Amino acid sequence: MRAFPALIHGPRAGAAGEILADPTLAACFFHPTRKAAVPCDACGRFLCALCDCELDSRHLCPSCLSEGKKKGRLDALRVRHTRFDNMAFLLTVVPPFTLIGAYFTFFTASAALWLVVAKWRTPRQALLPYNRWRFVVAGLLALAQLVGWAMVIYFIFLATRFRR
Repeated sequence: MRAFPALIHGPRAGAAGEILADPTLAACFFHPTRKAAVPCDACGRFLCALCDCELDSRHLCPSCLSEGKKKGRLDALRVRHTRFDNMAFLLTVVPPFTLIGAYFTFFTASAALWLVVAKWRTPRQALLPYNRWRFVVAGLLALAQLVGWAMVIYFIFLATRFRR
C-alpha cells in the first residue's frame, strides 16, 4: 500500500491550456482566452487543461470540486467516516467490564440497540471494508443485557412482594 504516492513520484505536471486561436471553437468557462479541452461532468461547463480536475476518471471544474467536498458528495475526497458498527459493538462490550459502567448498561444497551436498528442500512463507504457481524453481535448482546435488567427488576419486585 502506498499511502503517499506524491511523496515518491512528486506532483504531476499540469498543462497550461492551449490559447484559443479559432473563435469558432469552445472556450474555457474560467479562462475565455483558452481552448476548452473537456466539459465538466457535474455542471457541463467547458474547461481548459488548466481548470480540468480529474478525480476518479471524472472531469470536474474547480467550483464543482469544492462544492462536492463541502457537501461530502465526492467519495474520493472523504477522509472521515463514522463506524456505527464499532460504536454499537463497543457500547455493549466495554461497560459490563468496568466497575461503574455495569450500572449504566441499561442505557448503553438501549443506545447500541438503537444504533443497530437505525444505522443498519447506512452506506458502507469506509476506507476499510467491514461486515455486519458487529451489528449482529452488538444487537444480540444489547438484547441480552436488556433482558438481564428486566430479570433483575422483576426479581426485585418479586422479592419485595413476598416479604410482606
